[in-house]
Amino acid sequence: MANIVEILIRARDEASKVLQGVERQVSATAAANRREWEAMSKSSAVALGAITAVGGAALATGLKFVTLAGQLEQSKIAFETMLGSAEAADAFLKDLADFAAATPFDFPGLQNSSRLLLAFGFQAEAVIPIVETLGDATSALGGGTDTLEGVVRALGQMQTKGKVVTQELLQLAERGIPV
Repeated sequence: MANIVEILIRARDEASKVLQGVERQVSATAAANRREWEAMSKSSAVALGAITAVGGAALATGLKFVTLAGQLEQSKIAFETMLGSAEAADAFLKDLADFAAATPFDFPGLQNSSRLLLAFGFQAEAVIPIVETLGDATSALGGGTDTLEGVVRALGQMQTKGKVVTQELLQLAERGIPV
């Protein structure tokens, strides 16, 4: 019986050594898997963040295009009304777009300035040359679209009054136009 007990004790010791080796391998494998999982999780989070950013940018761009298309349609209707026909409005907007491409001013800003000039009674043929001259003057002085619109407004007020008044001259001077 003593032999059987000795054999069982030896077998248990041998099995314990094998099980401890297996346990170490399982622990090492688990640790390696955990590190890989963490690395993949971080990569996935970065990728998800990038995908979210790209998706958000695409959505914002899409919304911007829809907004710009709506603004262009609104401007076309306004110019149709002021110029008397869709063909005249299309031709005017095409000329204005070509002009905008060659200037530091944005197309919507030039549309607003042109619309103001037409509303103040300037002839359609004179609008782009006037905007070009005023644009050259304001951009030479470092002004932007807002400055151009202010100068157009002051000039339009002079046009509607039929005379030059100190108030409009002050508006021009405030925007850097030496008068």
